Amino acid sequence: MFSAGMISGAFRRMTDIIEKINRNKFEIYVAYKPEYAEWGKEEIHTITRAGAEILLLRGRWLFDLRGFMDLWNILQKEKIDILHCWDVLGVPARIIGKLAGVTIVEEFGNPPPVLISEISLKHYLINKVTSVLVDGFMACSNGVMKKYQEKKPVFLRNKILSVVHNSVEIPYLNTSKNNISLLRKKYNLADHEVILTNIGYFNEQKAQDDLLKAFKKVVKQRADIRLFIVGWGRLENKLKNLAKHLGLEQKVIFTGKLTRAQVFEILSITDLFVLSSHWEGLAIVLAEAMALGKPVVSTDTDGSDEIIENGKTGVLV
Repeated sequence: MFSAGMISGAFRRMTDIIEKINRNKFEIYVAYKPEYAEWGKEEIHTITRAGAEILLLRGRWLFDLRGFMDLWNILQKEKIDILHCWDVLGVPARIIGKLAGVTIVEEFGNPPPVLISEISLKHYLINKVTSVLVDGFMACSNGVMKKYQEKKPVFLRNKILSVVHNSVEIPYLNTSKNNISLLRKKYNLADHEVILTNIGYFNEQKAQDDLLKAFKKVVKQRADIRLFIVGWGRLENKLKNLAKHLGLEQKVIFTGKLTRAQVFEILSITDLFVLSSHWEGLAIVLAEAMALGKPVVSTDTDGSDEIIENGKTGVLV
């Protein structure tokens, strides 16, 4: 069960699992709600190319009886053994999955809210109560699991708990001088310009507004620098207006929604990768940049301190 779109690291983790899992032991289906998720054709093609079958659930809202019925029918018809839940779709998955007698495993992709007031009391209580139906919880970093154990937003007693760090697979990149030169020309970059890159969905978590304000200070110190902000989302217009207000229109490049191949194309010409998130579970884009040998600067979030040894393999701020 999955809801978020391609720009999320969790989506890429899911497709990696689909591609790499032992097909002699596992058959994979992906259930989602087209009217609820921000999916497009590229996401659908990515999943089917990876080798999973997509199963559609009806309903524009999270708790929609038609979607519950669809999920129940899927679990019975396909004889599902394990239901792996991601994001907010975990709540209906717990209920229907338990009624169908399926083993339920749920993923913690991010730390829990710092304060209960950050989410509605209704959502908090529903999430807490239905968590008793889960058989096991996974977290993508030790920091995330520790916070769930400390804050107890879900019931963890007598559950199977496991930390499985996000992994990355890096495609072959042509980093020859000639190809890098061609790519820089493609994006109208001068040979002497230093390239910073940020990748992520445009929301409060990723805090690209903080990044733009910090970048303004950098530009005052040196002119030969550009910033790629790779992604899309509901805050796109707000971020573009902020860049304009800060006088950064000529220095910041908003790429819009890109394919994975295009993202790695930009990473190949990147001089410094920057992550400005307020919170993370374990940022896959950070690990990908490091796997490509790129210097990184990141906010000190959960997971980041498990990837970066501050001052040695990157900088935490």
